[in-house]
Amino acid sequence: MEEAVRLPEPNRKQLILQPTDIEGLIDPEHPARAIWRVLETMDLSRFCELIRAREGVAGRAASNPRMLLALWLYAISQGVNSAREIARLCEAHSAYRWICGGVSVNYHTLSDWSYPVSVEGVGE
Repeated sequence: MEEAVRLPEPNRKQLILQPTDIEGLIDPEHPARAIWRVLETMDLSRFCELIRAREGVAGRAASNPRMLLALWLYAISQGVNSAREIARLCEAHSAYRWICGGVSVNYHTLSDWSYPVSVEGVGE
């Protein structure tokens, strides 16, 4: 009697912890870095005025307005205008993963994100 062949079966349901060098996900001159550099020069404090999550107060942290702006600006520059698609790309695409820097974001946050702050005057 011939023995059965022993073959490993793929198990795609298993979790894999994979170290990632987030800084190395994109090249130094990648457009996402340029968008981030521009946003770093802007005073976005007006976007934070209505955020209720504060140090020393219980509750979940708010999403970083700089990160959300960078995601939307980069997405629009790439022809993407759907919050669901941006959320998907945040898990699958290196540039979006770099912008998020390990912070998870969902499409509700991206879709609902709007503050009653005029863009006019931001960065002044």
